[in-house]
Order: sequence, then structure tokens, then C-alpha cells
Amino acid sequence: MDKLLQDICNNKFPFGGKVILMGGDFRQILPVVKRGRPADVVESCIKCSEHWQYVQRFSLTENMRVQIGEEEFSQWLLKLGSGTLPVKPEDPLQGCIEIPEQCFLNDNKSIVEKIFGGAEEADYAKRAILTPTNVDSLAINEEVLHRLPGDVKTYLSSDSIETDDHNEIYNFPVEFLNTLTPSGMPVHCLKLKIGAVIMLLRNLDLKGGLCNGTRLMVRALHNNYIDGEVLTGVSAGNRVFVPRVQLAPSDSNLPFTLKRRQFPVRLAYSMTINKSQGQIFDKVDTINMKRRFDSGASKRRRRKELTEEACTNSKKIYSFLKKSQNTVQIEQENQTQSVSDNGNIKNIVVPIAEDPILEQQPAGNLNIIN
Repeated sequence: MDKLLQDICNNKFPFGGKVILMGGDFRQILPVVKRGRPADVVESCIKCSEHWQYVQRFSLTENMRVQIGEEEFSQWLLKLGSGTLPVKPEDPLQGCIEIPEQCFLNDNKSIVEKIFGGAEEADYAKRAILTPTNVDSLAINEEVLHRLPGDVKTYLSSDSIETDDHNEIYNFPVEFLNTLTPSGMPVHCLKLKIGAVIMLLRNLDLKGGLCNGTRLMVRALHNNYIDGEVLTGVSAGNRVFVPRVQLAPSDSNLPFTLKRRQFPVRLAYSMTINKSQGQIFDKVDTINMKRRFDSGASKRRRRKELTEEACTNSKKIYSFLKKSQNTVQIEQENQTQSVSDNGNIKNIVVPIAEDPILEQQPAGNLNIIN
């Protein structure tokens, strides 16, 4: 966009001399660099951009999401993001922070029951189970769908690959394509019920509030469109029709371009922690199924903070850890030690050096709110 604005405005200042307003929080998830090292991730941050020296920074001082009596929880989140929570250096689990007692679950059967057990239809849209991977969230969504009353309607996608070589089509049969669900894509076999909560996976109508991440409640299921009621944003309460569209993953490791014609939605009872950015829930559970993910870079601390920021009440946040993870093997001086990991999570803070900020710049100042 920088080069484009420079060409359009015939101005060599950053962004063509236009004032750019950006918002963000460096305590949350860092950019994802596939197969990148921690240094590559840091280098991809905007603070390492050549334009960062022109940025004029403003900081918000009041957290509008904090409920009465949750000020201490808000401060705890800030310390978590800054890496200033107290830890025990002499502990074998160095750098770990303790999950609050009321938030910890270790019963595998209680995940869905704890969040959705006894919930009314309207409450389902205000609760979520957050997972690190798509595979986990798809499995949980299917389990929650079985709890809902009514009949299941199934929509099958039409899959193909985009290629100029017709021989490639035979190398990747349709049956194989149907098994793939790249990040940001709907499943081949989409199962829905009337009253189910779904999430849009594409921007359909920005002015109408139908954006990527918008949650809807299914009101009617038709062969060629889904009748839904918007649950979030400025268009909450509006009835909309969601059609089938042609979809392709924006970024995947596949050796071909997958084309899928399907409704751009998925069930929203469980989602990845990345996808939950910007969402607000009344009740949240986070599941730490894996020790490492995100291109090999461990970001459990940032995901933990993002999970807890999605809910404004600390008493309604739960963290599930598989029983097999209760004991962690810690290698120290060629010796392996088994350590209880109940209620602990690794706190990783990546420091990013601050560049000097210019107090005055004639044009093209970048403004960032964080």
C-alpha cells in the first residue's frame, strides 16, 4: 500500500504523504512466519519497518471491557503481556506462570459440559471453546452440534484444483480434495441445524456488516442459501442470506490451488485462538492440546493472554490441559526430570527494540494506537 499511494499521489513521502491510522497491541500474537525462527518473526513486525521511525504513538489508558470488580484481572493481563508476572527462577519449570485455580480443568469430559451444559439457545452464541488448531475446533463444533435439537442438514462442497496441466487432475482425485480443510476454508461436509451459531469466513458485505468473523444464528436452511440473523457488530439483529461462493485458500502448503464451492461459514462454538481476535464472549474455555505450534515458534503465552482478553470476567475463563501433559520432561545438564505441570503455562515474551521516534515530520506521519 505504501508504494501504491506514492505512485497515485506522486509523492515520495511514506504512504504518499497520507496520514495512516493503525491500531494494535504488541502484547498479542506476533505475525506468523512459516518455518521461521524467532528472529524471523521479530523481523516481520512493524517495529522493524523502515517507516517505524516516522510513527507517532498514542496509548489508550482505559479498558472499556473491564467489568466492575475486575480491575485486578485487567492488571494481571497487562503484566502477563509485559512478562512482569512473578516466576520462580529456581523452579525446574523456569519462566512458567500459574493458571488461576478457578480457571483450571483437567477432566476431558467436562470441556463441552462446562461451557455449554445447561445453556439456553441465546447463551450458546455468547460462549466459546478456543483451541490452537483447526482440527481440535472442528471436532468440538461437531460435538456441540449433536447437543442441539432438530434435524441436521448436510451441504457438500464441489472441489477441484486450478491447473493448466490436465494430468494433474488425475494426481489429485476429488475424493482426496474432499478430505482437505485448509485454514480459513469451510469443510467439505458442512452440517448445520436451525438455531446453530455460525461464523463467516469471508467478507461478503462490508457496509452491511457481513465481514470475516461475523457470527450469525441460523434461522432457516435452504438448498442454495442460508437464512441467518446477525449476532455481532452494528448489524446485530438483521436477517441476511448467505449464498454459496467459490473459495480458495489464501495461503497453504498444498502443491496446488484448491477451489471449493461451498457456503463460506463454519460452526462458531469452537474456533482457533487466532480467529477469536476481536470477539467478546461471556464464557470461554481454552484447550492447550499441543506444546508447540505456529511455524515451530512457541506462542502459548500470547495465545493465553488473547484468550483471556476475549472474556471480560475472570471467573468465566477456563483452561483445559490434557492429563498426559500433567507431567513435563525437563532436560537439565544431560539429565531428564519429571515435573508436575498442573496449572502452569510457559510465559514467553519476545522483546522488540524501540527505534527513536521523531517528534516532527513534515508529511506522512504514521499513527499507531496500541
